[in-house]
Amino acid sequence: MKRLLPLLIALSFAQVVNADNEGYGGIGIGYSSLEVDDLDFEGSSTATRVFLGVRLGAWLGLEGGYRRFGTANDQVADQPGEPSVRVGIRTTGYEAAVLGIYPLNRELSLFAKVGVINWDTDLRAAGAVIQNEDGNDLIGGVGTTYRGTGPVHVRIEGEFLDADFADSWWTLSASIIYAIPFGR
Repeated sequence: MKRLLPLLIALSFAQVVNADNEGYGGIGIGYSSLEVDDLDFEGSSTATRVFLGVRLGAWLGLEGGYRRFGTANDQVADQPGEPSVRVGIRTTGYEAAVLGIYPLNRELSLFAKVGVINWDTDLRAAGAVIQNEDGNDLIGGVGTTYRGTGPVHVRIEGEFLDADFADSWWTLSASIIYAIPFGR
């Protein structure tokens, strides 16, 4: 039995190596929504991202990337009864995540992801930066990928960020991915 265990482990690893392994890169565009209750701020913007990843078998992926959440704008009153000021919150970030993948068939799969994002935010009022914050927080999301038969894939996903300064922060995006299979 002791001699059979290493053989079973080696066969399992061989199946993972020869499965749906691929390296990929992608670009995406979408919608970002941000709420900060302390400022009575609610804004949205166009978000963009670039990312690289690796799919390790049919069930697991690793991904890293850079994103621009755009500049969300809103009219904010400093004091009740006072005139409001146009406030903008511009955010960028670097992220790393682990993806759990559930293949529905050869072309279509669902995924969930969890990771960390290192973000940097500028709070602007009347065109000047009045505050800068940064931090590391959790990012999570769900989505679907259509793989098709060639190297170009399409992804739709929704993500939620758990940043200290924001009460609600989410994105919805569509991405084009170019994949290079390996280990087959």
